[in-house]
Amino acid sequence: WLKEAPGKTLVVGAAYIALECAGFLTGLGYDTTVMVRSMLLRGFDRECVDKIDNYMVKGGTKFIRGTVPTRFEKGTTKKVRAFWKGPDGAEVSEEYDTVLLAVGRKGEAEKLGLANAGIKFSPKDGKVFAPCEQTNIPNIFCVGDLVADRPELTPVAKVAGKKVVGRLFKGDLVAMDYTKIATTVFTPLEYGMVGLTEEQAREKHGEELEVIT
Repeated sequence: WLKEAPGKTLVVGAAYIALECAGFLTGLGYDTTVMVRSMLLRGFDRECVDKIDNYMVKGGTKFIRGTVPTRFEKGTTKKVRAFWKGPDGAEVSEEYDTVLLAVGRKGEAEKLGLANAGIKFSPKDGKVFAPCEQTNIPNIFCVGDLVADRPELTPVAKVAGKKVVGRLFKGDLVAMDYTKIATTVFTPLEYGMVGLTEEQAREKHGEELEVIT
């Protein structure tokens, strides 16, 4: 929907949406910087993430690490001036044509009036507690991004919904299995995974774990 090219862009965030967008913007030839609060792709295998990190840096994407924007103002030479704290705590600023905020989503459970139905949810992130997709109110179910401790992936929500329908109307007894969901990150160095990361596997099965590469 942009009516003009994004130009010099600041991408704020470190999950897959931020890195995918930064990757294609760099690939299209735009001056692109990613601002990262802590780590790239939290929850993914660190060795693989490091490869993506190095690949993007070599490809020309710039990174500002360990900080977040403190404020934005109208720029003088470009549209937006972004401010943040540097490593020494001093304020730093730079101007950009475009700022893309990819800092995640928050569930809007409060706006759904769930409290009126007695459904329990977290006030912090708006997520509903729904083991096996069933809330604490037996006849009310929840699938998708609004469920606590579930991957925020559309195909996963669709399958979970089908499983609920099967249990309610077909007599099925099998609930959704969230342990072996395949997912892909479309960063410039594409990354696909299924199952546990190496870190999760070591935590679950101990250090006596052989990794084959």
